[in-house]
Amino acid sequence: MSERKVLVNGVELRATVKEGKGRIPMIWAHCMGGCRKSEQIEGIFDWKLDCVEKLVKYDSRGHGESDGGGDAEDYIWATLSHDLTGVAKQLCGQDSKLIVGGASMGSATAIHAAVASPSRIRLLILCLPPPCYESRTEKRNFMNVLAESFEKPGGYDKYVTMNRAAKPLPIFAAAGKKHTWEAPAFQPESAHLAMKGASLSDYPPRDVLRELKTPTLILTWEGDSMHPEESATHLHSLLPNSKLHIARKFEEVEKWPNLVAEFIRENQTAVVAPPPLADPSAMDESLLANDGNNKSARQSSGDSKSKCCCCCIS
Repeated sequence: MSERKVLVNGVELRATVKEGKGRIPMIWAHCMGGCRKSEQIEGIFDWKLDCVEKLVKYDSRGHGESDGGGDAEDYIWATLSHDLTGVAKQLCGQDSKLIVGGASMGSATAIHAAVASPSRIRLLILCLPPPCYESRTEKRNFMNVLAESFEKPGGYDKYVTMNRAAKPLPIFAAAGKKHTWEAPAFQPESAHLAMKGASLSDYPPRDVLRELKTPTLILTWEGDSMHPEESATHLHSLLPNSKLHIARKFEEVEKWPNLVAEFIRENQTAVVAPPPLADPSAMDESLLANDGNNKSARQSSGDSKSKCCCCCIS
């Protein structure tokens, strides 16, 4: 394992690289308020190395040991996806094909990266997708209130105290477990920017996701209002080549590393030759229209397919 510093889009980000035995590198993005260290403590996203060439995890801007600063637009999901691909270019190779995944904010970052680079990103692993489209309205208001409180004296410290005292999610409590993050992993001076950026964020337009043929594994758990099942099932209904697993008990969460490894092995062909997008030109126009504040409401899709806490608020 090696620790790395990479300068991406004017910000120094910290990353960890673990060598594996597979054919293609994997890059992983954490949730908002998380970092590499908090995920290591939690142990949930401890992916197996025998199915990837290397595993790259990095602290997003304004989190963990990475630098922050800038403005709120630097923290919207579409912009964070440029940081992800920038890290990948430096640590995985300029033109290397990739497996990309993330949790919560990281999963949304991964989706934007895959839409922007479908020929490069061959597999997607999306854990705990946050609320999307119309369902983000309430969360946007909540995050704006938090962002304003962070800018007041003692506001961020109160938030840290609140998270330390929070009850574990039902799926953890039922198993006698608890989230072990000691505190949110924001850089305190950038926490309000990250929160404002999240309030401005959303997924790419629905019609764009319907055209994304990248094999995708979606993982979520029940009983988490910050990452509702409805977000995962809606993504599953949009992404034509996706599989969905909803954990109903903690023992199923502990099997996620095996599910991810199996998914990667099942899709080795996609590593070599992924299916093309149906209409890349149309996709690019939609992206340009959506790569801002994502304020316009979109019509909800009623389609669905069969199903195969903490400080993370994205």
